Amino acid sequence: MIGIICAWFNIVICVGVPTAVFAFLLKKSKQSLKIFLVGGCTYLISQVCIRQPVLSILESIDAYKIFEISNPVGYMLFISITAALIEEFGRYIAFHFVTRDCTVNNIPLYYGFGHGGIEALSVGINNIFLILFSSDYLASTGASVALAGVERISTQIAQIAFSFIVFYAFHKKKYRYLMLAIVLHTVYDFSVILLNYGLSPSVLEMLLFVASIVLLLFTMKYKKGVFQNEENC
Repeated sequence: MIGIICAWFNIVICVGVPTAVFAFLLKKSKQSLKIFLVGGCTYLISQVCIRQPVLSILESIDAYKIFEISNPVGYMLFISITAALIEEFGRYIAFHFVTRDCTVNNIPLYYGFGHGGIEALSVGINNIFLILFSSDYLASTGASVALAGVERISTQIAQIAFSFIVFYAFHKKKYRYLMLAIVLHTVYDFSVILLNYGLSPSVLEMLLFVASIVLLLFTMKYKKGVFQNEENC
């Protein structure tokens, strides 16, 4: 029973929240909705259409399989770096399109919601299928099922923070901040390696949640001094 409740929690977080944000922006303005959709489309293009197919091709190469098995730390670092590179460069390129007819203040926020929202949908849809077709399995599980939803909360917060950092790099032409976003994103993803050294999934998710909050608070505080004279979108 607890597993089923936790699955519904995941659905609310991963499907309900992005849908609610979409509906809010749909009523707010077309420009805001455009930024949200660009964020989602950029994730789909960078990850689903480019990175994941390339990784699938690599998985068919024997040398890559050997590297994955024999060097789990190096493999996880490679996976983390490639995710950071393609998502942050994708973010940077996307900002060229959303700033053409829109002022800047809330672009990173709306973009981050779109990017993280579309990323979360797959988790929510998977939980819907679990409830429909594997309710017996969920009934036998515990509260650990909810970790997927907690992880999506942390990731959504981090995606917004990364968006502010990359937007600052784009808006002020300070490319070292793009590199900073890539490094932070890599470290964030690479932290999953701690599971191989005895850290429990629940503790890891708690640490990532705290790290995401700290990162967002830092970027939002820094944002006030950067965009305080800009208009809202």
